[in-house]
This record gives sequence, structure tokens and C-alpha cells, in this order.
Amino acid sequence: MILLSLLSGIVVMNRLAIVYLFPFIIPEFRISYAQAGGLASILAITSAFAIWFFGGLSDRVGRKIILIPGTIFFSIMSWFSGLTCSFLQMFLARGLMGIGLGAILPASIATIAIESTPNRRGLNFGIQQALGPLVSVGIGAILVTQLTKMMSWRMVFFVVGIPGLVISIILYFYMREPKPALFNREETNALGGPAEKPGFFAPLRYRNVVLSSVVNFLMMCCLYL
Repeated sequence: MILLSLLSGIVVMNRLAIVYLFPFIIPEFRISYAQAGGLASILAITSAFAIWFFGGLSDRVGRKIILIPGTIFFSIMSWFSGLTCSFLQMFLARGLMGIGLGAILPASIATIAIESTPNRRGLNFGIQQALGPLVSVGIGAILVTQLTKMMSWRMVFFVVGIPGLVISIILYFYMREPKPALFNREETNALGGPAEKPGFFAPLRYRNVVLSSVVNFLMMCCLYL
């Protein structure tokens, strides 16, 4: 749980690193603020679709097989961000990075849900959600900007990409594939949802999922604004 919680903060730090580095990237690439916004937005767009896809895929093939390759791919794309020489190259690198993010988040959240007992599930989710902004915004903003005093902005992308690779190696050797024993038919019915086979559109049948999605959408708008 601690590793996956740290991973969620690290990937969001990598996601936001480009925003902290815009004072260096914008003049070097000679791009407008609208183009800079596009570099931040493309990752959000690709990750949104990737989260939906990989979330459903991980229900079928397993969490570990999605999580670890996704983390490696995400970290490598962070490195590629430091190698780009134009707006288009950076745009493509950040878009591909969103695909990796989409593989990490649903598999990580599902793993914590399955591994947690019912009376600790909320607490464990709270720890994961708390470490995200603490690492990415509370620590990440300071770390990324201070690193620019010691190295170029390109090298910063390499440095912030390393922790994700380290965690992926640790998870490869120590993470076990979670067994979804807690989410059985009885518990699903107790939560007020239909007992059915998982599918890409099945979550939309649950009222709480739709309602929480709307609430989360409004919360994220406030947060990123």
C-alpha cells in the first residue's frame, strides 16, 4: 500500500513537472501560453481514455501485468520529455505519457481495494489520496524548481523519472497478484449494485459511480485551476 501510494504521488509529480518548468520551456521552444496549455492538456486527455481502457483490461488480465509495464513506460516517456527539441515532439511525448498514467492509476487503486479489509479500505484509500498531492505538489513543486539550480530543465525530467522505475522494480519482485476475494456477489448486492460480469461500461450502471464521477469532475476543475 505504501509503495502504491508513493507511486501515485510520483506519477502526478511527473505529470505536473512540465508546469513547474514552463518558465524555461516556453522561451526555449518559443511557444505561446495556449500551446503550453496544450502540453498540459494532452496528457489529461490521453490518460482519461487510457484509464477507462486499462481499468477494464486489468479486470480481465490482472493488476500486476498492467501496473508494472505502465509504470516503466510512463517513466521512460518522462525521460523522452527531456530529449524533445520542439513543441510537436513534446506534445507527442506528453500524450504517450498519459497512456502510461492510464495504466497505473486504475490497477493501483484496484489493488489497494482488493488487498484491504472492508474496515480499512477507506483509510487505505485516504492514505493513497493524501500521499498523491503531498508528493506531487507539496514536495514536487519545490524539488523540481530547486533542481533547475543544479541542472538543465531537460535533466530534471530524467531525475523525476527515476523513482517510478525504482518502484516498478521493487513491485516486480515483491508484489503479488491480488485475488478479488472481497468483491463477491453478496458484497456487491449489499452495496446496491447489480451482480454482473465486469465490462467497460458496466460501472455506469451504478448510481454512486455516476454521482462520484460528477463530483470528482467539479473537484478536479477547482484543483487544477
